[in-house]
Amino acid sequence: MRQPLLYSVVSGFVLLAVLAVMQCQEGEQREVDATPPSAATPTSVFQTICASCHGPMGEGDRALGAPSIASLPRWYVEEQMQKFRNGQRGAHPQDINGQKMRAGIASLSASEIEEAVDELVALSAVSHPRTLEGDAVAGEQLYQEHCMACHRFNGHGELVFRSASLNGLQDWYVFHQLGNFQQGIRGYHAEDESGAKMRKAVSYLTRDQEKRDVVAWLAELARKFPVKKPAASTAPPVRPSTLDTLDTLDTLDTLDKASPHKNR
Repeated sequence: MRQPLLYSVVSGFVLLAVLAVMQCQEGEQREVDATPPSAATPTSVFQTICASCHGPMGEGDRALGAPSIASLPRWYVEEQMQKFRNGQRGAHPQDINGQKMRAGIASLSASEIEEAVDELVALSAVSHPRTLEGDAVAGEQLYQEHCMACHRFNGHGELVFRSASLNGLQDWYVFHQLGNFQQGIRGYHAEDESGAKMRKAVSYLTRDQEKRDVVAWLAELARKFPVKKPAASTAPPVRPSTLDTLDTLDTLDTLDKASPHKNR
């Protein structure tokens, strides 16, 4: 009689121990399941949203029409993000890639955009192979006459003129954007002052070959003056005065009238 009783007692203890272990395992599993995905596998806004088109290193993707953005300065990226959000860019019905960009950032908060820009400006500039044929010598002449006043001798742009750095952008993208400015697909908004200046500046390019020539010269500038990003700055960008804008437009008028290419 004692052996069956002892056996029952031992079996009961074993069963209780097994049940206790199973309860602990279930509790741990519930804790794991309750962990938010974002906490379990943290990812940045840039890698989640931006990299899907522009690439993890900001190198761009021609198949998606996405430019390389790793070489762009903070002030320009922030300004363009604002333009996409307020409809100054990407709202034209023919700007398909611009519409995708607007949709991509529409749900982002100001803090998320700031986080994405922080990661972007920390990336190193990416070089790109040439994909378009152009005459760099002819392009140099055109660039000096119509582009250099704002984008400077080295193609790095100028904050006071709100002119972008052109070095580090793919040739196919620059060629496409020149066409967008010419056709009013970009720079159409009444409040887009820098876009209006750009539309005026490229109005002389009456042939695609001239655009290819300019792009060919930009490739030379990128080789001679590669982008070297300055240390991050929290200083707010300085907006040009109305006088600066008018002076630039007057300069462009003078250059256009003097250009031997204007009426070809």
